[in-house]
Amino acid sequence: MTSIRKPTTLAGDILTFALFAGAASIAAVACGKSTGATTSSTTTTAASITIAASCDAVSSISTCMDYETESAARSDCPSFGGKVSTSPCTAAGLSGSCAIEGKGIRRYYSTGAMPSTPDYASAHCANAMAGTFTAAPPAGAATAAGGTTAAAPAAAAAVLAEMTQFMGGLDGTSKKVGASLKKYGTKGLKTDDMEMWNLASPTVTATAAHGKQTCYTMDAASGATTRTYELCWASGKIVSVKDDGMK
Repeated sequence: MTSIRKPTTLAGDILTFALFAGAASIAAVACGKSTGATTSSTTTTAASITIAASCDAVSSISTCMDYETESAARSDCPSFGGKVSTSPCTAAGLSGSCAIEGKGIRRYYSTGAMPSTPDYASAHCANAMAGTFTAAPPAGAATAAGGTTAAAPAAAAAVLAEMTQFMGGLDGTSKKVGASLKKYGTKGLKTDDMEMWNLASPTVTATAAHGKQTCYTMDAASGATTRTYELCWASGKIVSVKDDGMK
């Protein structure tokens, strides 16, 4: 008797089933696939969402879910045996991500109690989640020649919750820009006059790691133009702001 994994529903537990063969042989079956099932379209760029909370169930079922609302995370997480956090899911050990419309992004991991391969994660995303799968970037793919870390697409890694909250405070007025900088910036932060501009609809376009700092390139609408900034974070606070001009 050979037991294999079967695709799970978002709120369900991992199920197994046994396939019985004849006395002479046991048939090998590919996990997570069935005849006529739709296969996923694997991409390298994940859907972009504003992450409000996550459910970490890596230790129990090797998955973590990034949610657009904290209430959804707290509603779903108990069924996974996971832990709710206001920080995004970790990128360590990631096999791939599944963007689920109206819900969030389910992350699959190669670690934990029930590790997933990229192939399994891709099939499960399409067949059980009806989502769009994104393969995890190869290890070291964001590292440039000479060992320095190059900027990577923001979708390749989850945006810090504090950065998401900071952007949520930019409502198109310079007053709110100043308030957000004061709330999330370190004491004495040099803002490069960012608070002088009316900024709205901010989006992260790139992410880079510089030592212990995580830096985001952010575009924001400012009247008829778009202004670009680099904001670097450490220990949950903005430690530097650079004005990269306007488009």
